[in-house]
Amino acid sequence: MGDVLPLTATKAVPQRAQYPEKQLSLRRLSVDKFRNYTHAELACDAQSVVLAGPNGAGKTNMMEALSMLAPGRGLRRASRDAFG
Repeated sequence: MGDVLPLTATKAVPQRAQYPEKQLSLRRLSVDKFRNYTHAELACDAQSVVLAGPNGAGKTNMMEALSMLAPGRGLRRASRDAFG
């Protein structure tokens, strides 16, 4: 079992884990039969990626596909508080 973080007796307060930050990098995102895409691949070769295009092109759909890789509600069902 892992280490247990100390909690007060009256109230559990979330504490930041005492582990070093881990980084995740995405090199390529491939989707098949997802929303408006029959098939699409997004290459992420740079540190920053900008999605640009006209309304209805699928920019938000690509972000929704990306959000499905992380636990939680997904991009469309997330509250504003989830984005800081």
